[in-house]
Amino acid sequence: MLEKEKFKEWLEGFQDSHIVGTSHSLSDCPVANFLEFCVKEGVMVYKLGYLTGSKQEKRVLNPMPVWMRNFINIVDLNKKQTKLTTKQALEILAQIKEN
Repeated sequence: MLEKEKFKEWLEGFQDSHIVGTSHSLSDCPVANFLEFCVKEGVMVYKLGYLTGSKQEKRVLNPMPVWMRNFINIVDLNKKQTKLTTKQALEILAQIKEN
């Protein structure tokens, strides 16, 4: 599920101008939206992992691959919250080495 290629395929399912998420957002960044699509439940993304589970007492912190952390770091370089399009996300993803 957390393969870079799966994320790319998910992004490619949208038009270039589609908003796939927001930078600096735990629950609306492109990675959170992708993971929510995959696991079919609420997701909150942090720098070192992501939480799944709809109830606070049942939430689990899951590790994430290095490529995903690198993607988030690049997306969050801009200090203000901004919407990210499919085209922008794919351009960023292309910069990330597979890990």
